[in-house]
Amino acid sequence: MEIFSQAIFYHETFVITPNGKPPTRLEELQIDTWVNELMVGNSGYPHHLTDLLRALFEKFDGWLLNAVGFTVGDIIAIDAALPLFLGKKVSSHAATVGALGREMFNEFREFRRTQRAHSENHAAFFEKLRTGSNRQARPAISRLHTDFLLGNLGTVFCFTPEQLSAECGVAVERVSGVGRRRKLPHGTLT
Repeated sequence: MEIFSQAIFYHETFVITPNGKPPTRLEELQIDTWVNELMVGNSGYPHHLTDLLRALFEKFDGWLLNAVGFTVGDIIAIDAALPLFLGKKVSSHAATVGALGREMFNEFREFRRTQRAHSENHAAFFEKLRTGSNRQARPAISRLHTDFLLGNLGTVFCFTPEQLSAECGVAVERVSGVGRRRKLPHGTLT
């Protein structure tokens, strides 16, 4: 609520009477619309909220850039790119894990014939599965890799400012500035 109060104070102090003159009827209508959007609420669709953020804070881009090292447009671009970027990272990780699972299942079938595995850990795991059928072994191998996938999501959700910058089109130093001042909603900037 504090930001709303500050926005209203700003508009009442500087926008409404920039030269000590009362606002025109059009300016009053614009101010009433801003207050209504801030106090009563807006439609809430993400693109409407983005428009609202831009309308309220783009005027301060020069100050924001000097004071904190990024603009409201930078935050919006990062926020839009982040879920897509992380989705690609998770999909890539899942594809890698899936390929490893298929590879391990093929290794298991070979182990059944030759008693050889790529490592002692694999051999011990395969030995436990050997008495069952391939139909029983496949879910066990799949669960192992699902656990691996889920257990390593922490590394998937970590990324560098350079990686995020390449995804969102915002300069690396601005991405770093956002990361220093704001906890990102999904992931960790390293």
